[in-house]
Amino acid sequence: MVDMFVLILPPAAGDELQGIKRGVIELADLILVNKADGALADHAERTAAEYTNALHLIRQMLPEWKSRCAPYRP
Repeated sequence: MVDMFVLILPPAAGDELQGIKRGVIELADLILVNKADGALADHAERTAAEYTNALHLIRQMLPEWKSRCAPYRP
């Protein structure tokens, strides 16, 4: 049992939307794209945008809760 399920993803992994098939995105309350600085900053922004779009296709378990995706910048 957890209060918040956080999915941490690397940028430019090559399988950005494969998480939909595995069902792990449906469980995540927050999706963080790690290493969003330096040379991977553009890839991290693109990955976060793709997952944000994918979240719109998934029905949330609670209508009042919206899962979010954001690049993590340390």
